[in-house]
Amino acid sequence: MMGAAVLAAKAALHTGAGLVSVLSAACGEKILQTSVPEALFIADEQDSHISDIVLNRSYSAIAVGPGLGRHEETARAFYKLLGQIKRPIVLDADALNLLAGHTELIENLPKNTILTPHHLEFDRLFGKNDTSYERLNKAREMAIRYHIIIVLKGANTAIITPKRRCTLQQFGKCRNGYCRERRYSDRDDHRIIGSRLPPDTGCNLRRFFLHGMAREIWQQRKILKNI
Repeated sequence: MMGAAVLAAKAALHTGAGLVSVLSAACGEKILQTSVPEALFIADEQDSHISDIVLNRSYSAIAVGPGLGRHEETARAFYKLLGQIKRPIVLDADALNLLAGHTELIENLPKNTILTPHHLEFDRLFGKNDTSYERLNKAREMAIRYHIIIVLKGANTAIITPKRRCTLQQFGKCRNGYCRERRYSDRDDHRIIGSRLPPDTGCNLRRFFLHGMAREIWQQRKILKNI
């Protein structure tokens, strides 16, 4: 669980966030503070899972999902957060899995919220698709309907915006492109939301460049942690 949170915190710091806070189960404090001492750790009351998500300050960007878990109390805390949040957020990993259990909540997501599913997570959210082309068309339909940005991860990651724009990443390919990048993807989107660029513009310009270059560097050096 904490591995994903550690990668998220490191990537947020590397991409320019001045202050990074991580809310997690209390058991993760030593792991995170040892791995990322620059990050502020907010411990939940529960030792083994998250039972409440409290925004105790004004954050410029929020990412939910990496290392979140799917405990019953965690799910309730997540659904409560979605009812309170008024600005775009980034949802990945377990946040998408929990959202798939209550897809009616998608309609209430803040405009320009960024969802970063791989193909299986996408199908759990929006229904099964037989081909990647069918999935891409469904993503365009959902982005327009709910006014969200969908980053459909894969070897050729697609970014679909509510403005009917669909951009495919064409460089920095590798055979395992998705599995090499996925734990870093929403961290960059988190930073994009915190910047002054519109979310759809930021996703296209910054995310594609960062991930294309990251893949190229990984192919040359084979050192995942440096991505």
